[in-house]
Amino acid sequence: MNIKEFKNYILRKEYDNYIKIIDDLRFHINKIYKNNNISLNDKNVYLNELFEILKKNNNIYNNCISYLEEVEEKDILINKLNTNKEFDILHLHLNKLKILSENKNKYLYSNKILFPLFDINNDIKILINNIGMLNIKDIFKIYNVSFDDNTSKLVEFYSRIFIPLGISIIKIDQKENVDSNFELFNENLFVKKNINSKDDLSDNLYDIYILYNEYYLILKGNFINDDINIYIKTSQIIHIGLYNKRKHIETIINELDESESKIFKKNVLKYSRLSDIIVLTISDYIKYLEDLYYKYLNLNSKSINQIFKDFIDKQTNASDIYHIIRILLLGDDNSINLAGMIYNLLKEKKSLQNICDTIYDNIPFMSQLRLKKFNMNLRDDNKVLSISSDTDYKKQIIHSKYMPDNIKQLALEKVSEMKLNNNDYYKQLLFVKILINFPWSNQDDIYFFKNKLLNQNINNYIKNLEYSINNLTYGHKKVKEQLILQVTRWISNPSGNGSSIALSGPPGVGKTLLAKSISDVLDIPFIQITLGGQNDGELLHGHGYTYSGSQPGIIVKKMSEIGKGRCILYFDELDKSCTKHGGSVNEISSILIHLTDPNMNKSFQDRFFQGIDFPLDNCIIMASFNDRKLVDPILLDRFIDIEVKAYTVYDKIEIINKFMIPELIKSIGFNSKIIIDNETLKRIIIDFTAEAGVRDIKRKIELIIMKLNKEYMLTKYPDEVKLNYEEILKLLDEKPMQISKIYDNPEVGIINGLYATSSGIGGIVPIQIKNNYSGDSAFVFKLTGSLGDVMKESIQCAFTMAVNYINDNNLLKDINKILKDKFTNGFHIHAPHCSTPKDGPSAGAVFTICFISRILNKKIKNDMAMTGEIDLLGNITKIGGLDHKLIGAKMAGIKKVLISKENEEDIEDIKKDYTDLFDNTFSYKLISKINEAVNEFIL
Repeated sequence: MNIKEFKNYILRKEYDNYIKIIDDLRFHINKIYKNNNISLNDKNVYLNELFEILKKNNNIYNNCISYLEEVEEKDILINKLNTNKEFDILHLHLNKLKILSENKNKYLYSNKILFPLFDINNDIKILINNIGMLNIKDIFKIYNVSFDDNTSKLVEFYSRIFIPLGISIIKIDQKENVDSNFELFNENLFVKKNINSKDDLSDNLYDIYILYNEYYLILKGNFINDDINIYIKTSQIIHIGLYNKRKHIETIINELDESESKIFKKNVLKYSRLSDIIVLTISDYIKYLEDLYYKYLNLNSKSINQIFKDFIDKQTNASDIYHIIRILLLGDDNSINLAGMIYNLLKEKKSLQNICDTIYDNIPFMSQLRLKKFNMNLRDDNKVLSISSDTDYKKQIIHSKYMPDNIKQLALEKVSEMKLNNNDYYKQLLFVKILINFPWSNQDDIYFFKNKLLNQNINNYIKNLEYSINNLTYGHKKVKEQLILQVTRWISNPSGNGSSIALSGPPGVGKTLLAKSISDVLDIPFIQITLGGQNDGELLHGHGYTYSGSQPGIIVKKMSEIGKGRCILYFDELDKSCTKHGGSVNEISSILIHLTDPNMNKSFQDRFFQGIDFPLDNCIIMASFNDRKLVDPILLDRFIDIEVKAYTVYDKIEIINKFMIPELIKSIGFNSKIIIDNETLKRIIIDFTAEAGVRDIKRKIELIIMKLNKEYMLTKYPDEVKLNYEEILKLLDEKPMQISKIYDNPEVGIINGLYATSSGIGGIVPIQIKNNYSGDSAFVFKLTGSLGDVMKESIQCAFTMAVNYINDNNLLKDINKILKDKFTNGFHIHAPHCSTPKDGPSAGAVFTICFISRILNKKIKNDMAMTGEIDLLGNITKIGGLDHKLIGAKMAGIKKVLISKENEEDIEDIKKDYTDLFDNTFSYKLISKINEAVNEFIL
């Protein structure tokens, strides 16, 4: 054999090898494009790169041929090798030398005589790093790597079932701990979910890590779509570990008690993707089954319209539709019908045709057969149903799994009556649509919380629940604790009677936000119905069907829109609903009394749907109000009343710093960081707002940022803006609020009472009693200052108590004579700020002391205040709103407050919530009798 022949042989052999690789890559690029792994643009780019590699390969080959023609033939020592077979043996030997010498002999590795086309190898490596190859073994040929026998067997196995889509190499910091059970992995080869994978049709990616020297070769790619389960069914022969792992999972499923759950999970395992069984651990796979079953129950409880509405609301993509159809096809006949209807409706839209084809290609073969079976059944149904414009509604009614049969019959009758030229057509259409979309009761609703726990244990679920609620809203620890207790009750007894929850408290403290946080953490819809100013029951239970322009009530309408029986029905501003035409009956309250009765709300009736019972017993009913006195006592008794207290100043500072300022900066588009120290914020809150919540302070902060934004838009945004009190005063351009302060000196007949409003504001209200002067000689109480009926009665009681106290303690010899001589016309009782209505019994004790002061002509301490109801025995009894009263008293300059001993528990709670309220400048004393108060107040 001569050198020329041998070199020519090697050249042809190498050329054929690279042509095959290039052709395989061309096929691979088209395949991954068809599978939606790359875009059309990417496909064209990669094919162009491949074309350049082909051109380079041809150019090198042609140059080598030209060179060989000029070379003289010379014999070499191995001239006995004359056949192609013998040439092959030598070429194979040289390839082995190349592999062994990779890191030792760079000359041999890149020798132009032995491997003339080797430069192409580097170009192909760059390409396969981005797109992979047809199988793993081909990649390792390009990279010239080899492994031990155990790893080689795994490489052989994964080459059959894994499509590489790229390769990367990283240096090993620390070897991974690998679960080598079932021999699907070992310490040198294991599979993990790709961290960027979206688990969708085109991006369900995995990484195969293969140890090589001091590096991990990481192959990114997909497992094949084994649509007829070849590898699972033959796993006992192909890979016994895969067979054993599947058997182990099947044993766990067989131990389940619930037959429906067992059947579904067996179907999932039967048609499971290779990747799920291989990559997931046993415990993770069981969680995966439970999660799928929960999704299946959730989907199966919806109508087709509700599912399509979710598509629109959540901008559902092709992958979401794929998962929905795939899950439903694993269930019973009803869920298969639902999957078929979704698929057929999608196919009718030309824009979604490609998506439908992709979905069909990616579901298992048996699921494809189920879809075909549905289409055949649908053709049979069409023989029964008349072909008209209302056929779709009839189909939906017939396939509504949970709609009661009697209601189906009624709905079908309405469809039959529907005609476009009929005056009632749109009313009939509304009637039918709502019945189709309404979430009729089913067993999945009953076990809602149980199903939610399928994918995690109860301990983790409750911890996550607490964490989520605490992070969604700030503060209100006691309220959150009570809400969590209610949720855990629903979990422990899902079939028990539900509770109705009312959140009461001043405006702006986050009642609605708390209710929404329950909706968020439970992942259930939230329906808000505002009752402020409403007086007509038709808002809730609709108009009679026969009336012109009649409409269903908002409850049934909203339930149909969301399509879920387990939801939160939230009635906002319950205390703001009113009576109709000045009557005595509040229709709104009467309906809610019925609705909140767990024995009656299983059959809520809307007037628009005569005789149809709508089950609302799976709804979580919540309400909010500011003043419980304005709520019907019977209705109030139906609720678990949870008080949401006002935010403290320090709560507000935290909310402003952590939430409000960052949110406003983002919404306004302000490009600088804003820093306001806590002391400045405290002064702004006190001087410019009088609220329990944070709405007003938010408006102030928003105004400040908007003014800064305008200023810096005209100049330049600094990195940060630090604001002090004086700068904020200038930006707000308004004077601080004037609050009622104590009098400068002690006076006769003037005392400080305390007030608290339903909006969470408190402070002092001076009580003034003077001699009354009038034209006649009648002894009367002249009352001014917009005093209410309860307060007027309290004044009568206080006067009687004052006179008896003076007599019993012999403070005057003849009080009747003094009253007749000095107070001939009685007393004038006044509370300043006449435009502000004042009412309530809590000023009874201060009226008593004020009467005593005026009658005895003795001064009252001006830096003290008191609150408490009084009876004719001189007992000081409990009052409400104490926290707001005390905060306002301290701001007004009060140094000491007298409080009923019955409020001792409230004081302890206030100390916990307002840790710096009481100090050396502000204190309190608990009393139970009026004589204790007199000794403190009267100088």
